Amino acid sequence: MQGVINRSGPTISAIIITHNEEKNLRACLQSLEFCHEVVIVDRDSSDGTQAVASEFNVRFYSRPDWKGFGIQKQRCLELAKGEWIVSLDADERIPGNLAREILSVINSEHQNGFRIKRQTFFLGKHLRFGGWSDETIIRLARKSHARFDGSQVHEKLLVKGSIGNLKSPLLHFSYQDFDDIFEKTKRYALAAGKRKGALPKWAGAPVGLAYSIVTFVLRYFVKFGFLDGSQGLMAAAMKSQEAFWKHVARTTQDREC
Repeated sequence: MQGVINRSGPTISAIIITHNEEKNLRACLQSLEFCHEVVIVDRDSSDGTQAVASEFNVRFYSRPDWKGFGIQKQRCLELAKGEWIVSLDADERIPGNLAREILSVINSEHQNGFRIKRQTFFLGKHLRFGGWSDETIIRLARKSHARFDGSQVHEKLLVKGSIGNLKSPLLHFSYQDFDDIFEKTKRYALAAGKRKGALPKWAGAPVGLAYSIVTFVLRYFVKFGFLDGSQGLMAAAMKSQEAFWKHVARTTQDREC
């Protein structure tokens, strides 16, 4: 718990999309006490996601007609009532120092959005190398100036106007065990590979193998992933495999067309 945080000023809506996030959602919602409301749009969860959500004062909607991450998050944004929106995944957390910084900057008259640094934890270790520490993403925006693109995966929050930067990091616990690694690697790779225009039509297994090798070398050696120990090795291998399956998925798509 973050303790008592002053929530006076502009209203904030946290928006989250879910699918079978029972094990992640409670900790995420506990980190959102500073928000005036939380809006969840769920995709046909079969676990206890909705039961966990019911423990908190959230607005929960079911939208099983999945059309990709970007469209689902845009649906969630449109349901929000706050002047500002904070976009989170269920495996992310907003620590107290970031919550206080958010409450401070939303009084700005000059910025319509803010980028936030994201610290990723892989099998319990904070990854500092291998390309993971560079990540800065827009997650806070004035609702009237924000929208999501329509990407199937790796969607972006687009903001019209000036965008600032926050100092405090967002915490990301995406890969907590090997089931997480295998399931998310497959899901993200296949979705990215099937995205229109994502890859050249000649992409396939041989090209995918070449890309996977380049990806591993880049993340593990060039970007010093080896300094993160065994987790750095596994993280580089995971991204390498994702690159391979992304190209194979594009080949499958072309054959189906």
